[in-house]
Parts: sequence; structure tokens; C-alpha cells
Amino acid sequence: MVTLLFLYLYAHFHYCAGQAESSDLTIPEEAVGRPQHPLPIHDGILDEETRNLCFCNYEGDICDANNTCIKHSHAACFHFMKEVYNSELRRMETIHQYGCATLEKGSSASHLTCNSFRSPHRTPKSIACCYEGNYCNLNITPPPYRQLPKEAENYDDEWLESKLHPMFHVVVPFAIALFAIAIAATWCILKKRRSDFKKWLPLAKKKQELLPTPELDPMMYDDSGSGSGSGNATMVQRTVANDLIIEKIIGKGRYGEVRIARFRGSLVAVKTFYTTEEDSWKNEREIYETQMLNHENILQFVAADIFSMDSLTQMILVTDYHPLGSLYDYLQKEQALTTQEALQLAYSSICGIEHLHASVLGTGSRRKPQIAHRDIKSKNIIVKRPGVCCIADFGLAVRL
Repeated sequence: MVTLLFLYLYAHFHYCAGQAESSDLTIPEEAVGRPQHPLPIHDGILDEETRNLCFCNYEGDICDANNTCIKHSHAACFHFMKEVYNSELRRMETIHQYGCATLEKGSSASHLTCNSFRSPHRTPKSIACCYEGNYCNLNITPPPYRQLPKEAENYDDEWLESKLHPMFHVVVPFAIALFAIAIAATWCILKKRRSDFKKWLPLAKKKQELLPTPELDPMMYDDSGSGSGSGNATMVQRTVANDLIIEKIIGKGRYGEVRIARFRGSLVAVKTFYTTEEDSWKNEREIYETQMLNHENILQFVAADIFSMDSLTQMILVTDYHPLGSLYDYLQKEQALTTQEALQLAYSSICGIEHLHASVLGTGSRRKPQIAHRDIKSKNIIVKRPGVCCIADFGLAVRL
């Protein structure tokens, strides 16, 4: 059936190009057993019951049980012949196929299918047709193949290889090499993932112990307040460390280092604690998690996370970044402060401390307890902008 479809498409191409043959050329002159009547017979010359019967040897439902197919009265019976390589015998064999040709659309016969023998094929093949029915295709033999090698009867491996596309010898080794590379890459990836998992498992257990509740893994907080003190840090299930782009170190202290980083397009300050200061990181994180802590003069908390980098555990706190730095650094500048600005800086610092010390009651069970900073100094006060300060560094703070 596939062969018939190929022959039909090939012949249809020539037909569309204006190369259709006349009906009297349907049966090749070289065909052995050329029937007497080249065109369909409709004048009672043949028996009505047998004139549309063709011999058929296709498998499946194409042929009847007695190797017969019934053609259209205007269509043809065909005898198709091709050469197929027998890998067991290592030589070419001739295959004969018989059947009923289709009635071509816009035609009164099967011209295109039956004329396909006129063009040479890459695989040796030929076809002959007859319209008389009555199993006429058993008595007709297709003409010789077009443009066959001179040693047509002695096909061997060398002839077969000469017909293969030259790129075959390049494509097959290349495909095998790609397949081998893909297998090796997959093996390396799986091995690395297993190694990473072994490193991550102890860290995950440790992180679970540090978090006070299951809902805080991983921790990320998004301040939904307006600075009035009524807001609260809201958790979002996402690992913060993956979104941080560290830029440079801007300070060091007894607990760790402070770096500038980019977090979702904004500049933030990332405080990284030394592994020996785990208690300090945990305490400061808990202070920042206190309900109703948000205030204009309290450093705005963004997120907290714990992760592994270069086989070392990293504990971080992410806060807003203020380029003016600490009050200590701000006062070291050559430009002297005016009395008004000095009073504003002092006032804003006192407001932040007062908010820490105050107990704020909210609706329901919401309550901000009193908090003692216990480490107030100019290095732990951040200048947000000229005249405005905020309190930072709650490593020693306690809730009362």
C-alpha cells in the first residue's frame, strides 16, 4: 500500500506539471504479454462478471480470500515489480505485486499510476497495467528497470553501499557519539545531585531545629505595614538566598559581616553571622519577628534564611539598606551638624527606643511586648536620611 501511495504521489506531480501522458501510452510498449485492448472495454467484449477482476497478492484486507480484487470499471489492473535486498542471502531479490489501481480524480483511467515506470527510481522498480480485467495482470510483465547498474543481476554489498547516501557514514558515528555524551552527562548530573542531597540533608535537619514552627521553613517576610506599627511580617514560601545577588562588604562586627546585595531589584543590607554566633542570629531574628514591631525609627526587616555555601552554613538577616551608614560613621564626616539636624537625629533615635520599650496591645491576641535593646550605641543606630535615624542590631535584645 505504501508503494502504491508513493507511485501515485510521484505520478501526480508530473500530472500537475502538465506532463500527463495520453491514454494510449498507459501500457508500456516493452511490456511482455501486452493485452489486445489498451483502454477500458464497455461494449460487451468481455464477460460482465470478470472484466473488473484483477489478480491480487497483497496481505491484509486489500485482497479477497481467493487472491482477487475488484477494480473500478475505468481503472486498471497492475503488475508491480521491485528489487529488495535480502540480508540473509546478501543479494537482491525481485518482488512481484499484483492488484487493482485506483481511478484517478479528474481522469477516466489510471494513467498516472501506470506511467510511473517511465521515470528512473533510486530503488529499482517498474509497473505495467491492463484494463481488460479477467486477471489480465497475470499475463503482463513490467518493462526493464530504468538506469540500472550494468551488473544488474549480481547485486552485492558493494553495490548496496554505493547506493547509500554519503552522509550516512558521517551521521551514524556522530549520532552514536552524541548518545554516549548524553549518557555520560546524565550520569554526572545524577551523581552531583546525590552529592548535593547528602550535603543538604544535615543542613535541613539543623534548619528545622532552629525554626520555632513548621510554618517558618523557608523564612521570608514581606512587610505589609505602613510604618505605623500595626503591620506584621508576612511569610512567603520561598528561599531568600536564591534571590540575593551579593555585591560588596560594607562593614564587619563581632557577630559577622554586612554586605550590600540586590533582592528583587532593590538594594538591601545582608548581615551574615559567623557560625559561632548562631544564638545571636536566632535571637535577633526572633526580635524582628515580634508582632507590631514595625516603626519609622526601627530598621525595617526584610527576611531571614539559613543555607550552605562552600560547605559552610550561612545564617543571614536581610534588612533595608541605607547608604548614609551608621550614626557613628555619619558623625565622622568633616561637615559639622547644625543644631536643628542634631536635635532631629537625637529625637528620632529616642522615638525608636521608646517604641521598643513600650507595650502595644492590638485586637485579639496581637500584642507587642516590651523590648530592651541592651546595646544602644552610635554604631547600632542607622541614619536613614538627614535628620532621621532608626535602631538596629538586636543581637543582645530581650523581650520582657
